[in-house]
Amino acid sequence: MRFSERKGYKSISDVIQLDSMDDNLRNSLWNVLDLLIWKEKTFIPSDPYVKPSIEIFSNLLWFGVTPI
Repeated sequence: MRFSERKGYKSISDVIQLDSMDDNLRNSLWNVLDLLIWKEKTFIPSDPYVKPSIEIFSNLLWFGVTPI
């Protein structure tokens, strides 16, 4: 809990977001993807013999397929 939330200056999000997501959650998820996935050198490698992480990521994201 942040200082502003403990002191009552900012409300705590007490709702689990199931059907939609607010801007704070969307931005946080985007930042995590950017830091941990998209900035990796193997995400879209320049070496044609390296399997790109983007292919693995896409399969997991869209199809739930486990990479081989």
